[in-house]
Parts: sequence; structure tokens; C-alpha cells
Amino acid sequence: LAAKAHELNMRVSGHIPAYMTATQAIEQGYNEIQHMNMLFLNFMSDTIDTRTPLRFTMVANHGADVDLKSKEYLDFVSLLKSKDIVIDPTISLFENMFTSKKGVPSPTYSKIMKRLPLIEQRAFYSGGLPKEGDKAA
Repeated sequence: LAAKAHELNMRVSGHIPAYMTATQAIEQGYNEIQHMNMLFLNFMSDTIDTRTPLRFTMVANHGADVDLKSKEYLDFVSLLKSKDIVIDPTISLFENMFTSKKGVPSPTYSKIMKRLPLIEQRAFYSGGLPKEGDKAA
């Protein structure tokens, strides 16, 4: 698919497919990667089913363990630079997911919630990640 896209002078961009790492996707022809969690998953395993909430929970639980001075990390950054890979981090999406708890207002929006319509306020009480071990989408 990537070869055909490049043949047509198109770029290849998107999420990293299930059971693939960002490094593997770049080697297969990706030009751009969406969402920072897809980059973090590069350092965890190519056995993670990214079609499930594991694409979030693995990063929330293990993202801080990525060694930014390791050879693996530095080699990955070099690969990104050498291939001129564009990263669309969309990292703001993850703040509420990683910091809020179901039934408790999102800490990010708690100061402005009362100014929002009721239906919007309710959405800020639903947050958080699935319980540990929950793989259902």
C-alpha cells in the first residue's frame, strides 16, 4: 500500500496498525504518525493489540519507563529525523484520559464546568481509563 501511494506521489499517514511498532511502520513506508501514544508503544512491544484500550493503558501505565537516553530511543529519534517523519502528537487528547476518574470532574475543566451546558458538564464526569486488565473497546 505504501509503495503504491509513494508511486502516486502520495504520503502515508495514520495510526500504527495492531501488532506493529512505529519503527516497523516507518520501515514499511509511513511518512507521518498520528498520536503520541503510537510512538510510546514503539518501546513496549509489537504484541499489543492497538485496536483495544491497551493502546492507552499501556502508555498510561508504562510511558514513564521509556528511557530517553537509551540506544533504542536515540536510534528511533535518528530514524524519525533521517526519514523526515512528521509527528502529529495530538497529546492534549490524553490529558483527561490519564488524569480523570469516573464520577469525578475532569481536573482540566473543573474551573469552567459550571459555565458549560449541562450535557457538556456530564461528559467531564465520565472520564478515565478502563480498569486494569480491561481490553474491551
